[in-house]
Amino acid sequence: MWTTADYALILSLIAAFISLANFGWSVWSKFIFPKPRLKVKLTHVIAVGHQIEDFPNAIGATAINYGPTDLTLIALVGWVSPASPFSKSRRAVLRAFDDYPNSLNATIGASVGLPIRLKPGESHTIYLPETPKIFREIRNIGFSDGFGREHFSDRQGKRILRELSKE
Repeated sequence: MWTTADYALILSLIAAFISLANFGWSVWSKFIFPKPRLKVKLTHVIAVGHQIEDFPNAIGATAINYGPTDLTLIALVGWVSPASPFSKSRRAVLRAFDDYPNSLNATIGASVGLPIRLKPGESHTIYLPETPKIFREIRNIGFSDGFGREHFSDRQGKRILRELSKE
């Protein structure tokens, strides 16, 4: 027959095991294998200078590495909402300018200037043509990194895309 002391001993051993596992996970994720934090910002970009009417507006997608380690950006992705509630969301390959505003040539396929390695505190910007027709289906824009994670823009970026899709 088990006594109250036996039950207390079992519960305290379970609590000690959970605490030890939590400590191990904290050390692993913080010191042994830390993953960097990335923030994505979308902005309207207007080229200022001579012949301003000839330059199309653009959307700047900026990735900022907040550390603590280096991060490799692999691709620029667009999140496309699913057609029905039961289907999966899709990712889009976006068309970006090669060298905005110096060149208005756009590249389809591999993102311009990617992959790129960012150290903590560094940023990288890719410029997209501001085409309302393209942004009707795209709900958010972000980057995929070398860890297989995708980082998308915040609410402000979603608002910019919503405004573009209404035009």
